Amino acid sequence: MRNILRATTVIIEEPTSRGRGRPRSFNKEEAVKRAAMLFWERGYEGTSVQDLTVAMGITTQSLYAAFGSKAELYRQSLAWYQQEIGILVRQPFAEEPDVSEAIRQSLLDLAVQFTRSDLPHGCMRSTALIRCAKQHEDVAAHAASLRAETAQAIKARLDKGKEDGQLVSTTDTAALAGFIHALVVGMSVAAQDGATAGELLPFAGMAVASVDSWGTGKRKRISTRR
Repeated sequence: MRNILRATTVIIEEPTSRGRGRPRSFNKEEAVKRAAMLFWERGYEGTSVQDLTVAMGITTQSLYAAFGSKAELYRQSLAWYQQEIGILVRQPFAEEPDVSEAIRQSLLDLAVQFTRSDLPHGCMRSTALIRCAKQHEDVAAHAASLRAETAQAIKARLDKGKEDGQLVSTTDTAALAGFIHALVVGMSVAAQDGATAGELLPFAGMAVASVDSWGTGKRKRISTRR
């Protein structure tokens, strides 16, 4: 997978036992990646600052100096996830000329991604802070806005399908996008509960059947994927 974030070296002044500062440097991109993996596995509220400093290999002082707060580190971790992992949702949308095939391929990719043995299961964004303590409502609102972005991306692809004449003009793309996004969220929950890729693959068929029910028969079956 291509690297999108640029490596950034952060230098933090930490006091020595004599009260003087000494520079401590760390790669911010790598630190955010490690934090993201931990947040992805344990969730925001299930991850303590101490857990993060151990995973990132830095001190608490360095964490706050570099990121300001645990909440800001979480926001940057969600951004890392979207750039490195969540991009899979959008790749077929750009590559597949047929709207049904684009939706099908996206969900097939997610079924595999959500159940990889080398990564936490499910989607870090789809199920992030759906319910939380009151003091974390701002972070939860941010996570909800990211889910809304995914739903909007699905709607935009359906809108293009309608513009291309692949879907009838009366297609309710907002409702259809909401249904497909709900399938994605359900796939994430099922993967976290132990579902296999094979058990998630039928979700793609359900999504395609829903899209095809609004089809005009003007399909573009030329796929750019291998």
